[in-house]
Order: sequence, then C-alpha cells, then structure tokens
Amino acid sequence: MILKRKINTLSRSELLKLNRGLKESCGLLFGDSGVEVRTYNRTQNLNVAYYDPNIKRITINRGMISDINSYVKAFIHEWVHSRQKKLQKNYLKYEKKYGYWHNPYEVEARQAEKEYKSVIWKMTKMTF
Repeated sequence: MILKRKINTLSRSELLKLNRGLKESCGLLFGDSGVEVRTYNRTQNLNVAYYDPNIKRITINRGMISDINSYVKAFIHEWVHSRQKKLQKNYLKYEKKYGYWHNPYEVEARQAEKEYKSVIWKMTKMTF
C-alpha cells in the first residue's frame, strides 16, 4: 500500500487492516488510549475527523480525505487528541481564548502529524 493511493479505492478489508495497523502503531508510539475508531464516507459533511471524549471514539470521514497520506495524518491528529490531558475540560476555553488555529491542543496535534507521520506509516505498513 502506498501513501498516494486514493482512500476511496480501498476495499473494506483493506480499510480495516489500515485502521488496525494505525491503532497499533499509534498505541505503541503515543500510548494506548482505549479509543474506538469509526469511519464513514460523506462528501457533504465538512468534518474530516474528530475525537469525541464522551464516548472515546475517533471518527474519520473518508469522503473529505483524498489519499492514504491524508488519512494517516488525520488518524494521528485525532489519536493525539485522545491522549491529551484535560481536553474535555479546557478545549473550548482555549478555543475562545486563542481561536481554533492557535488552540494549544490543535497545535500539538498538528505538530505530531508532521513529526510522526513517517514513523507511524513505517510501523503500520509492516502489518500488511
């Protein structure tokens, strides 16, 4: 599997394998957060991905993601959110104070995408 491959060309079994590999790799690198991962495919919804701390679930919208590279980055981003301390308590407060782009939780998640994508991908593609 290559990073440039279109995410919508993956079969259900390939997508499940990718998710299992990413979950295992992120768990090893960042620590297990006990989250569930769900995906759906809608082009009308603007959300690419999100983490819901109330139900400990990462949800990824494949309809808003072009390729595996972007999918991996979204997965890492949301995984980092699942590991952030006091996210549920402070996220909105920080968003009001700093705005979305400068919210410390978002800054940390975007930094992790950049810093760890290649490491996570190397670990993940070994599972295929």
